[in-house]
Amino acid sequence: MIVMMERAASKGKRFVPLYARRLAALLLFGTVHAFLIWDGDILTEYALLGFVLLLFRKAKPKTLLIWAVSLYLLFSLPFMLTSFDQSNGQEWAQAITQQAKQALHVYGSGGLKDIAEQRIHDRLVYMSSNGMLTYNPLNFFFASIPYFSMFLLGAAAAKSRYLHEPGKHRKGLKRMWLAGLVIGIGAQALYSITGKEIFLLIGAPFLMFFYATTVVFLYHKTRVGTVLQSFSAVGRMAFTNYLMQSIVCTWIFYHYGLGLYGKVYPAAGVLITIAVCAVQMVFSHLWLRIFRMGPLEWLWRSVTYLSWQPIVKKTKV
Repeated sequence: MIVMMERAASKGKRFVPLYARRLAALLLFGTVHAFLIWDGDILTEYALLGFVLLLFRKAKPKTLLIWAVSLYLLFSLPFMLTSFDQSNGQEWAQAITQQAKQALHVYGSGGLKDIAEQRIHDRLVYMSSNGMLTYNPLNFFFASIPYFSMFLLGAAAAKSRYLHEPGKHRKGLKRMWLAGLVIGIGAQALYSITGKEIFLLIGAPFLMFFYATTVVFLYHKTRVGTVLQSFSAVGRMAFTNYLMQSIVCTWIFYHYGLGLYGKVYPAAGVLITIAVCAVQMVFSHLWLRIFRMGPLEWLWRSVTYLSWQPIVKKTKV
C-alpha cells in the first residue's frame, strides 16, 4: 500500500480509487480460489484487511508501530489470562476430529462433485468461525489481528525505509535479528513442549523478524546476494505462483489427481515441496525472459488501472 501510494503521488494520480480497485479484484480472485480450487485461501482476508489499512495510510512509522504492538497484545491477552474449560475443550476436539475424518475420506477417495461439496463446506465453516459469513466485522477483525498487525509493521518499515536502507539502520537490524533468534526459537521450543498457544503467539513475530533481517543481511553480501537473486523471479510472480501451487497440489493430493491425500509422511512432503518450488523457479525465470510480469499479475494490474497493461517485453533491434 505504501509503495503504491508513493508511486501514485509521484505521478499525480489519485491513490484511493486505484487501491480500492486493486483490493476489490483481489477479493474476487480470492473468492474464486477459495470455492473452486482450495478452501485454505488467504487472499480474501488480505483484501478485506487492506481496506482497513487505508485508515492508517497517513500515519507516521512510530504510530503504526504502536498500533501494531498494541493490537497484537490485545489479541494475545485472552491466551494469557484464561484457559480452556476441559469439558468444552474435549467436545470441541471431538467435533474437529470428526470433521477431519470426513475431509480425509472425501479428499482422498471422493469424486470431483464430492470434493467440490467438501471444499465449499470447509470454506463456509471457516468463514462462520471468523465472522466473514455471519457479517460480524468485529469478530472478523479480532480474529484477523495477527495478520493486520503484520500489515501495520510492514507499512511502518516501508515508510521508515528500514529494510530499504539497511546501512542506516544496521544496529537496530542487528538487535532485531538477535531478538528474533533468541526469543523466536525459544518461544517456539516452549510451545512444542507445553502446547500453550501463548508461546506460539510470542514466537511467530520474532521468528519473522529473524527471517526478514537474515535475508536483508545476506542479500547485501555480494556472493550470497547473487544466489538469492535467483529467487527474485518467483517473487515477481508471487500471485501467479500462489494460485498455481493450489492447482498443482490439489491435483497431486486430491482423488481426481494422484490421490495422495493423507498418504504422504512429512519427509516425503518436504521433497514434494522442494520439487514444486523448483519447478516454479524454473518456470518463473523462463516466463520473465519474454514477459514483463506473471499472467495473473498482468490481469490484476489491468483491472486496477482499467486498461490492458503491456505484458510482452520489447525486443531490442
